[in-house]
Amino acid sequence: MAVPPCTVLIVENFLPDRELYRRSLLTDTSCGYRLLEVDTAMEGLELCRTESIDAILLDYLLPDCDGLEFLQALHAQNSEDSPPVVIVTGQGDESIAVQALKLGAEDYLVKRRLTPDLLRLTVRSAIENARLRLQLRESDDRFRVSIENMLDCFGIFSAIRDSGGQILDFQISYLNAAALQNHQMTTAGINVKLGEVLPATRETGQFDQYCRVVETGEPLVKEELTYIDGFGTPLLYRAFDIRASKFNDGFVASWRDVTARKQAELERQQQLEREQIVHQITQQIRQSLDLKDVLHTAVTEVREFLSTDRAFIYRFNPDFSGTIVVESVSNGLPAAIGARVQDTYFLETHGEDYRQGRIQVVEDIYTAGLTDCHVEMLVQFQIRANLIVPILQGEQLWGLLVLSQCACPRQWQPVEIDLLRQIAAQLGIALKQAELYEQARAELTERQRAESALQQSHDRFELAAAAVNCLIYDWDLQCNRVERTQGLYEVTGYLLEEADPSPEWWLDLIHPDDRPKKNDESVFSDLAKLGRYCNEYRVLHKNGRYLWVEDWGTVLKDDSGQPVRIVGSTRAIHKRKLTEQRLHQSEEQLQLGVQVAGVALVRFDYATDRARLSSEASAMFGIPAEETLIADDLVVSIDRLYAVFHPRERRELLEMIQQVLDPAGKGYLAHEHRVLWQTGEVRWLSIRKQVFFDRSTQPPRPDYGILAAIDITERKRAEATVQAQLAQIEAIYATAPIGLCFLDRERRFVQLNERLAEMNGLSVSDHLGRTIRELLPELAEVQEPIFEQVLQTGVPVLDVEVQGTTPAQPGIERHWLVSYYPLIAAAGRVLGINIMVQEITGRKRVEDERKRAELERDRLLAEAEAANRSKDEFVALVAHELRSPLNAILGWAKLMQTRRLDPATTAKALETIARNTQAQVQLVEDLLDVSRMVRGTLKLTLASVNLLEVMEAAIETVRPLAETKPLQLKMQLDKTAPISGDFNRLQQIVLNLLTNAIKFTPQGGSVEVRLEQVGKRHEEISSRAASNIADQTSANALPLTPSLPHSYAQITITDTGIGIAPDFLPQVFQRFCQDSQNVNAKEGLGLGLAIVKYLVELHGGTVTVASGGKGQGTTFVVRLPLLKRENDLGAEENLEQVPLASDGSLAGVRVLLVDDQPDMLDLTTFALEEYGAIVETASSATTALEKLPQFKPQILLSDIAMPQQDGYGLLQQVRSIYPEGQIPAIALTAYASYTRREAAFRAGFQEYLTKPLEPEQLVSTIQALIKHSGFNS
Repeated sequence: MAVPPCTVLIVENFLPDRELYRRSLLTDTSCGYRLLEVDTAMEGLELCRTESIDAILLDYLLPDCDGLEFLQALHAQNSEDSPPVVIVTGQGDESIAVQALKLGAEDYLVKRRLTPDLLRLTVRSAIENARLRLQLRESDDRFRVSIENMLDCFGIFSAIRDSGGQILDFQISYLNAAALQNHQMTTAGINVKLGEVLPATRETGQFDQYCRVVETGEPLVKEELTYIDGFGTPLLYRAFDIRASKFNDGFVASWRDVTARKQAELERQQQLEREQIVHQITQQIRQSLDLKDVLHTAVTEVREFLSTDRAFIYRFNPDFSGTIVVESVSNGLPAAIGARVQDTYFLETHGEDYRQGRIQVVEDIYTAGLTDCHVEMLVQFQIRANLIVPILQGEQLWGLLVLSQCACPRQWQPVEIDLLRQIAAQLGIALKQAELYEQARAELTERQRAESALQQSHDRFELAAAAVNCLIYDWDLQCNRVERTQGLYEVTGYLLEEADPSPEWWLDLIHPDDRPKKNDESVFSDLAKLGRYCNEYRVLHKNGRYLWVEDWGTVLKDDSGQPVRIVGSTRAIHKRKLTEQRLHQSEEQLQLGVQVAGVALVRFDYATDRARLSSEASAMFGIPAEETLIADDLVVSIDRLYAVFHPRERRELLEMIQQVLDPAGKGYLAHEHRVLWQTGEVRWLSIRKQVFFDRSTQPPRPDYGILAAIDITERKRAEATVQAQLAQIEAIYATAPIGLCFLDRERRFVQLNERLAEMNGLSVSDHLGRTIRELLPELAEVQEPIFEQVLQTGVPVLDVEVQGTTPAQPGIERHWLVSYYPLIAAAGRVLGINIMVQEITGRKRVEDERKRAELERDRLLAEAEAANRSKDEFVALVAHELRSPLNAILGWAKLMQTRRLDPATTAKALETIARNTQAQVQLVEDLLDVSRMVRGTLKLTLASVNLLEVMEAAIETVRPLAETKPLQLKMQLDKTAPISGDFNRLQQIVLNLLTNAIKFTPQGGSVEVRLEQVGKRHEEISSRAASNIADQTSANALPLTPSLPHSYAQITITDTGIGIAPDFLPQVFQRFCQDSQNVNAKEGLGLGLAIVKYLVELHGGTVTVASGGKGQGTTFVVRLPLLKRENDLGAEENLEQVPLASDGSLAGVRVLLVDDQPDMLDLTTFALEEYGAIVETASSATTALEKLPQFKPQILLSDIAMPQQDGYGLLQQVRSIYPEGQIPAIALTAYASYTRREAAFRAGFQEYLTKPLEPEQLVSTIQALIKHSGFNS
């Protein structure tokens, strides 16, 4: 989906700036823009009302107002929905920037520092930041709406700590509407302390739990329950479900009022407890049918449960007087049992309520409104509070269950009242049952007397039934009633009283699958028609299991032949049935096992000398059915069976059989034999034979025998295959070029080959039975975890690189590629580990070298890319610096060609041309110096140099520049010992530093120059400073070997200029590096200080820089090593063999100058003759060779690029003319490349000067060459 463009409003009344903004934004490839442009602030505000603006680019100074007023008006108009504003101004005022940012401006840009990239980045960032703020505000709104609409309470709490960091309390930072409503608070309660709103949090320990959440970060999940006192019983007041988590230095919490739920849970729990108690008491009451036991149990259980002082049962007489028939009383209180109570008030006031089952509650007899006589009666029994529950028997009031508190009043709880109501109801039922029981017992006593004789007969019958251990039943068909003996318990687990004396009860116990598929009446009628019957079926035992029974019965009939009774017996046959089933299953399993296992069975009958074969044996021994002796039965003679065994093993087998048939032996044979089928096929059998003897005869004779055989042909073949594989593995172990071994589950070497032993530097025997930790502990740390992993998982681990050392090559790091294969048994258990080891030390070395080569390639590629970028920047900078002086040169030259200028203007023009030409020459020289520095080819013309002269010359050169500015130039120059160096290069060092100091020091400032000698003097140079200039072609430092350190000349140049920023100080001496914060630094190539550092170090010295920062000035310190003279400063004159003029001229020196350019010949000849040299010129190499014998020059100056024959060929011919004395030669060329310079030196030139030539440099180079060459024509 296309992204819509961003709408940017440009408020700018200066059209060129507006055009610049438009062009910069529309060329932004990362974002599309729709631009709106206006001239005034009012137009901009109007567009903000009608358009959807994404960003505003605002000029600070507008015709109708400034940027600050616009911001105020915009925010008043749009409030929080104001678009981001970027202010652009030509005034770099920090106070304006601060005010703009305070008023909501997104950024503040200064026009003179503004670039298209910066503008695009600023606008893009402003739009993105505004969108992020909008998203954040929307997210906050969604969060706030969600929290405020939560049904649960939510709050944010911040910790209040003392100076020691201890939490004192929590401040309520936020509460949602649900929390305020739940706690009946208003928003005024926010930002107050939690302890002030809920002081009980400290007492309940909840405050400590909140502190623990803040300190440990562990969330809190709990239920907070609050109880109130309910007359000694705690009652639930409030319940909260609380969740709390750490949030900053505090916590957030959500909680829900679950009081109603918890109260319902408690009520349900109490209800369950009451029901359980009622059930327990009811069970206790119903355990007995004796009325006295029932009543005593009731009052005892109730009093103990409700913890009352007294509990008793008051039974009404017919006249509604009453007697306390049973009671339970606490120790120390008088008993009231048997007391007869007659209280008319009692009956008249509450009699009807009791008949209706209503309960009377008296919490305090003195406040319940009772009559005085009634109170007096209760006091007699020390009763202070009463709970009276009527006991109803049907609709008749039987009595009262009374609970009393004697020591003090008591508030009876509804739970207690309800509990007693249920117990009273159960008590009424129990009373009815007890009365019925009493009646039944009386009737039973009478019946027992009547049936005494019958019972004796019945007892005898029971004894007989018990003796046979079965159930005997008598079924009266007339009344359909069944009488059963105690044997019912033995068969079904039911007691007689638990069984219903009906045939249907027994029919229901029969298993559904064994039950007749007819209705009950037809079953009974069919059964009655039989005479005798016997059935086996299953009945349901009381323990829930079905058991097998055998039912025998006889039908008795009357005289008319109608069945009247059925008498029978039922006995349990479950064990017999189970035995039959197990025997049947065992036979089936045995047969199945024999078939599945492929076991052949043979039974030997030694009396008949025959063998009976199973079908598996017939097939396994190769005896077809047609050879059997008995039809349809696999019977053969024993000799026929033995004949199938292989002839080579038959004799051995027969001998073993004879031993088995010996009664004195074990009678058992186990062996493996081959059988030979009629088809010629040989099969292997594993045979087990057991002979059974008839011990009734003497001696015992063999009765019969059982032979079991299993075909193991495939196993034998597999064993042969395994043996072959083992032999193959042994061969592999012996010949494999890699290391092989096998470790058992104890990680011990079981097998390994010689190759692995050689790798480890130990013998094979040293390995066997030992672990890798015992042999190679250094490798054990890596190997043992892999062993454990393979043994535990059974998964191979392949191609693991392992490195370390072994005794084979101590101290040498080696590399191996190792694979681990588990040996897994058929059951899936890992038996051990097969390990393959391949040494890859050589391969790893090659890989490491390849990686190093790749890293070096990447490094070189990065350097090349950086060099390309630097080259592009450098070319642009050089082009700029070359064009600047050319403008002045070409301009004045054009004016001088086309117009007549007065002498003053002409002189000014010539001075300007000369000055700019010199600037270009200096620029080219700097570039050439840097090129020489990079290639290490920059050379020094060495001589003994007086630094004082160097300093004075340099100061005089820059003095006009200092006076013009103006600024104060201070000097403190001490005379120092000479140094060995290049006068011109030393002067270049000082000039560069002085020029920079003057350049960056404002008017009225000062530049101080000091020269001083520091430390001890150096000893004299151990050898001549420069015995041959050609030897210095690639030197980077002066060939000095000072014997004493810290003896040097120190040049200090200090200015009060603009200073250097601390972060730029480390980059001061880098090439093409300029301080971007310094406007004046943009002049020049940034090469001066880099050349200074290189030249100083080439002289064996050091240069340092220090600055206090912007506006604090700068100090450069140059230190150069000194020379120690043997006699005086003129000792170096001993090096000269050709006398030179004492004033530094070339008086009398013969110079042969060769160049094909006439202008160059004229200029150079004029310059040399000005210094007193005798110059002979030649325009070609041929002319030079012709003039050479007559002129006999002391030095040769030759151009390189000449027609017909170049300078290299000329010099070779000159060297051939004077082989014994080499004429010093200087190459003159406009080419400054490194290759041409090297070619000149190889051709025999001692110096290499590039055009245009400086006369002073040329003269000093000629003097140095003549002085050191010793050549005298």
